[in-house]
Amino acid sequence: PKRVEPNASPAPREQWGRFTGMWLSRAADRVIRIEGRDGSLMVVGGGPNGALSVIDANRLIAPQLLGELLFAGGSMELVVPNAEVQKFDRVAAWNPSSTQLAEYAGSYASSEMEAVYQLVALDGKLILRRLRYAPETLTAVERNLFTFRFGSIRFGRDAAGGVTGFMIETDRALHVGFTRASSPSVR
Repeated sequence: PKRVEPNASPAPREQWGRFTGMWLSRAADRVIRIEGRDGSLMVVGGGPNGALSVIDANRLIAPQLLGELLFAGGSMELVVPNAEVQKFDRVAAWNPSSTQLAEYAGSYASSEMEAVYQLVALDGKLILRRLRYAPETLTAVERNLFTFRFGSIRFGRDAAGGVTGFMIETDRALHVGFTRASSPSVR
């Protein structure tokens, strides 16, 4: 599609329902969450946040994603110049129980990043704790997939269904693996 530069306008509130929600690209394992906040349509969580503007009834400018979002037939595409188009489907929110969240709790180590991340199930939330960063609440997308402010975490399981580790995806770190290093930490 032809690139339209921002002389676009904010989306009228009556159109927000068409765009808002959690959108998942299974091919790229990427999540884009769109919400109405502070009088604007916004991309929030899972990467760069920011306001969106309407190009027309089916397209939004997403400068923080370096492209446009195209909506048709219940799906969405992210079109970025000189990049492959990413296709997204709207997914219903997954609201895991405290017991389900406890499955993910524990310490995870990455030899690639030389880092240990701690996940704690606390008060119905899954909290990510890392050195030099404030604790961060993860947002459940679906079983084994969560987002946080800068990316997503996809958990892996063994044949018995036990969590064995995860892959983290951010703008700066793609497919970085973490292996479960300790038993769960539940509070």
